[in-house]
Amino acid sequence: GGQALDPIPLFQGLRRVEPRNTPTFFNSAMNFDNFWDGRARHDFNGGSVFGASDPQSHVMVDQDGTIVPTRQIIRFVSLASLATGPALSDFEMSFAGRNWAKLGKKLLQAGVTPLANQLVDPNDSVVGRYSGQRVFVAPPAAPGPVSFPGRPGLNQSYAQLIQAAFYANLWDNTSQHLDGCYTDGNVAIHPNQCAAGSVAIPVLSGGAVVDSPADPFDNYVLTPAPGLANPADTNQFTQMEANMPLFFGLSIHAWGTILVPDDTPMDRFFDANPDSHTTFGESGEPGVANDLLNCSGENGTGGVQPCFTEAGNFKRDPGVIARVGVTIEGGQGGTLVPSGGTRVAGSVDPLLGLDFFLGSNLSLKNPKFRSLRCGECHAGGTLTDHTVEISHQVSFGDRIQEFVTGQPGVELFPEALGRGRIISGFLLEGELQENAQDGIERNVADFCTVGPCTSDPAHTPAGGFPQGQALFDNGVYNIGVTPIANDVSRGGSDPFGWPLSLSRLALKNLGGVDYSSGGDDPLNGFAQPPTPGIPLPNFDPSIDTTSGGLFEPTAQDQQINPGFGEEPADPLLPPHLAPWASNIPVGDESNIDEVFVGLNTLMREPMLEGFVDSWGPFNPAAILGEAFNSARQPEMATWPNVNRVNVQGSFKAPPLRQVARTGPYFHNGGKLTLRQQLDFYMRGGDFPLTNSAHRDFLIANLNIEDEALGGVNPDGTPEFTDAQKEEIVVSVIDFLLELTDERVDFQRAPFDQVEIFVPLDGTAPDNGSLTGLVTAGRQGFLNNTTGDCGGVIGAGPCFRQVLATGAGGTATPVPNFLGISSGPRLVGAAADCGPAANNHYCR
Repeated sequence: GGQALDPIPLFQGLRRVEPRNTPTFFNSAMNFDNFWDGRARHDFNGGSVFGASDPQSHVMVDQDGTIVPTRQIIRFVSLASLATGPALSDFEMSFAGRNWAKLGKKLLQAGVTPLANQLVDPNDSVVGRYSGQRVFVAPPAAPGPVSFPGRPGLNQSYAQLIQAAFYANLWDNTSQHLDGCYTDGNVAIHPNQCAAGSVAIPVLSGGAVVDSPADPFDNYVLTPAPGLANPADTNQFTQMEANMPLFFGLSIHAWGTILVPDDTPMDRFFDANPDSHTTFGESGEPGVANDLLNCSGENGTGGVQPCFTEAGNFKRDPGVIARVGVTIEGGQGGTLVPSGGTRVAGSVDPLLGLDFFLGSNLSLKNPKFRSLRCGECHAGGTLTDHTVEISHQVSFGDRIQEFVTGQPGVELFPEALGRGRIISGFLLEGELQENAQDGIERNVADFCTVGPCTSDPAHTPAGGFPQGQALFDNGVYNIGVTPIANDVSRGGSDPFGWPLSLSRLALKNLGGVDYSSGGDDPLNGFAQPPTPGIPLPNFDPSIDTTSGGLFEPTAQDQQINPGFGEEPADPLLPPHLAPWASNIPVGDESNIDEVFVGLNTLMREPMLEGFVDSWGPFNPAAILGEAFNSARQPEMATWPNVNRVNVQGSFKAPPLRQVARTGPYFHNGGKLTLRQQLDFYMRGGDFPLTNSAHRDFLIANLNIEDEALGGVNPDGTPEFTDAQKEEIVVSVIDFLLELTDERVDFQRAPFDQVEIFVPLDGTAPDNGSLTGLVTAGRQGFLNNTTGDCGGVIGAGPCFRQVLATGAGGTATPVPNFLGISSGPRLVGAAADCGPAANNHYCR
């Protein structure tokens, strides 16, 4: 009888889509949080998206024959948290009113074949052994696998796969079951409705929080009961069925850790150049770091000293020179040595793009270590700083920012990222056991580059320097993609009422659940409250001017090493949440567990967490680690209001591997090509004024404020001509195109795939038929396997058949999104493609 009309008028007769563009899946298993707003938490609770803020006990454990609901916090698997959401979403995979227990019962019923409507190649690198086209039959019936060509699905049931992968006490109880009922919040009338008037208070059982009658996630409650589950009763569940979100979430996370595109041309270049980090210098200060000579040829070092090797498209120009033997800070000392390469003029130049992406001088064409600051947010091997690795400071850059000579506290443009460090031993254990030491950062704000700078004109240095200081959530940024009022993102709350922002949650843990630092007024541009802001009500300076009585002194002698523990002495969030809430910023190196922020304290100078040169001697080469910083804690505060938090309209920085293939870009899908992305950053975003109260300080209009991209020579002439600036921008695109792993392009192991049918237009139905043994096409899709809708858009239902591939992949590469090509290279006016932009170099 056709599809029923959708209750939302916009979608009547059409497939629903999410309001945000889907972020890239590649390396998402390494993300600290997931989804654009980070609501898929780093702490997985085994049953919902929202981590520790969900008080319920989602994991059912068999303890000596008894099913016991337990509350689990599983760390570092935010992709598992994410996975529990879409399967219940009526915009993505499900119908309204579904819950995980019912999905588990559906998938685990007798006779269900996994991937029943999809062919699985017998040579698939992961599930080939389970392909329905082969079944292992033990001798003497058959000498091994028996072939069944054309049979879709797997030869194992979901139950068999779960039993092979997970501990038995998560699924082996068959003497008991769980009863399910809908909460009062479910609008559907159901015979198994929970009792009216259920209170929204979690029930404690043996110290564990049991699934509460007030469940804002799926409106469904599970309660252990004696006896076997009735297969015909859709509100009775086995232990295995009840634990399906745990199994599904951890399986998706494991899948994500397999699909890591780590053999890109960039990776091969760094493999050939393990000493490339020695090229990082100081912004605007030539001569601080030695350049790398070529590893071969007349000036080769023969491996005795760090040196440079061309790899792939990463080549030097023939005529460039290296400066070595440097002894003069900021000067022109050292010896000039020809160290050219084989790059052909006019060809791609990813080496120059890398230099301006990170702030290095591998190409020898960036001697002043200018940087576009891309690597500040797109950091590390995943090319995003919103990772478990960086949020927990497993690795970190020893040098992030510097200060103007002789002017402590006056910050330069962000610059070279410095050589990285990796922690180990007890320090590593401490970092991983804590709630993400760098989950919250204290950083500069209000980078004034567009419009009048009026917040503090008397103390604003020339050149668009920061005018504010605030707390930020690490790895999420407001870069002016859309107005805050259109999408508050990280500034929102989860269904349990807790803020998504770790900064705001930490302040509630200190000041009480009703405390808010402000900045939430949509009628006033989400502006921050006026000076002095909103102090913590329980901060008592008579106890201590730094800690205000909220923290206990550390064990060290306070006269030698004064400091306070990061954990609140009296946490004010509920007990189920307080132990998992992040703390305000602490020391970045050996200063672990010392508070590095002045709560209820104003400070105008743009200092960063406690970096080397805040108040100590100026150190242009940044050879000291942050552990030696002696910044005084009262000064590590915010401005122009106390306890300021900048998170409204902030979105996760996505990983950049495979970026040429994963358009459209940003959370609104508003940019089609890589050049459109670069131009967005060059002009400082699309809404610099509208979002000014929360806009990130790294976003500056480089077309106006071009310290990072040129500046002027001593004689007043431009350091870079317009043509040179254009070449620099295009070279960054050259670099981004080198982030593509050809195993993904050609669907080779581990990126091979099972068959799938993808809807091509909005009229395609939500389901095809799952019945019958089909050898020539799949039921429900037979008329659409060519994927052309009969040549008429809207003539659907229309699907494209994506064929299964084995470990060897395909002969032709997967195209970019919408067929956007990765060449030819377009520079200058040639890049003005207009509405017909079909190339990543097109504006």
